Amino acid sequence: MSLHTPSESVSSEEEQNGTLEESAESPDSSSGRHEQAADVSEGDESPAGGWDLLPDVCLQHVLVWLGDRDRARASLVCRRWHRATRSPALWRSRHFRLTGRCSPGRCSEHDLAAGYARSLGAFLEELEVLVALPYRCRVTMARRLQLALRALFQGLCGSGARLRSLSVRNLQLQRDAWSRSTRNAVVHNLAHFLGHMATHLLHLSLGGCRMTLAHGLKVLKALARTQQHLNSSGGKSGGILSLDLEGFFAPSEPVHTHPPFSQLLGHFHRLEWLSLSYSCVSDELLEALGSSQQVKGRGGGSLKCLRLKCHNEEPHSQVVWEQAWASLVQRCPKLCVEFDVEGITNVDRLQRILLPRVPLVSFTMSECNFSEQDVNPKPIFRDILPHFWCQLQVLSVEIDNCYQSVDEELLELVMMCSQLDSLMLNAYLELSFVEQLLEYCQHTSCPIRSLDAQILKDKDMHTHTHTHTYVHLHINTLSHTNT
Repeated sequence: MSLHTPSESVSSEEEQNGTLEESAESPDSSSGRHEQAADVSEGDESPAGGWDLLPDVCLQHVLVWLGDRDRARASLVCRRWHRATRSPALWRSRHFRLTGRCSPGRCSEHDLAAGYARSLGAFLEELEVLVALPYRCRVTMARRLQLALRALFQGLCGSGARLRSLSVRNLQLQRDAWSRSTRNAVVHNLAHFLGHMATHLLHLSLGGCRMTLAHGLKVLKALARTQQHLNSSGGKSGGILSLDLEGFFAPSEPVHTHPPFSQLLGHFHRLEWLSLSYSCVSDELLEALGSSQQVKGRGGGSLKCLRLKCHNEEPHSQVVWEQAWASLVQRCPKLCVEFDVEGITNVDRLQRILLPRVPLVSFTMSECNFSEQDVNPKPIFRDILPHFWCQLQVLSVEIDNCYQSVDEELLELVMMCSQLDSLMLNAYLELSFVEQLLEYCQHTSCPIRSLDAQILKDKDMHTHTHTHTYVHLHINTLSHTNT
């Protein structure tokens, strides 16, 4: 989810170009310069050229699209513009892109983060931090990044910020660039910051942190304590509504074997949207999610969407009983499950994962290689997915099936699904498949609203030369182009 306008992004590229050097100062921090500007423009409260006729609300709309450096300069024009640049509406959302790089003669990421948090953090409601350590990263770069995060977190705590949305993504703490002490410091700073901010947080994303089990549980405990306090206080407001923990733990961690994780998530009583790696899913977790939901009359629990990412390199062979899913659905009748499967070609494992009682509304299959002749993808479309014919709304398939045709099975599945709204295909298919699908959409009450397909058809299996056909279909305007 995007948390900022185009002008509210802080990246290393902008830092290198010198566009953010004045953002650390901000309109307030450069008070001496503003006093000087005020003296110069004391007789003329607004600039010439008709700008003095522009209402304040329109002026703020213009300033929204300016970068930090331009806003700092605009604040020096006159007192009215200075007041406009101090409008809280301009600073409610922020995006930081931290790389750990240090450019000579430029403000460091530490100074930029600290300056912004100190001067403008009180206005902040939505914060997004994207960590982008280089592929070949040195330990010193990771250390600089940790110091920048600490400065940002401490500055926001000191400024009295009340964040409603927070995203800290792609930390990748499993990388060798993070020394043990630096990794521990990042986890400690993050846990302390979340414990301080969790009272007002509604949306939290920690995807891609890749923490060890011990570190991840420490962060979640800091959150759970606040959630438990909010629940015990009896308040009807407060508590996290959406939580993204996809890739939160390291790929090698079998989180489903550790009950404390399920117990911690049981404290999030107001959750409506939850994203996890499938390695976290267990009977205990589903039971905890069902038990934690607040039942309001006949409406059931508040959990509405559960998004699960199942990757071939992460543990996914655990057994989850169908009755556990049925119990969760009974307690949360509005629950919809979205599955994203990447690189898994074992049909037996997919059958154990996609149980018939799962309320599956979206299924994405990507980077699945069925090019080996002894691996057959047909059972997926013939035996597994038809169980969800009355609820599946989104189907996205990206597979390499050059030795196994799935035209017939896939076409029957599409025609069977009564709620299918979006279909995306990238596979080896016959052109006749497209023709039949287009004819079906034209002459029936097909629910499909959009179709995006890149169809690969081999001319020669030995040379692997093939043609590409791209199809984009809307229910009212049909277009078919070959490339």
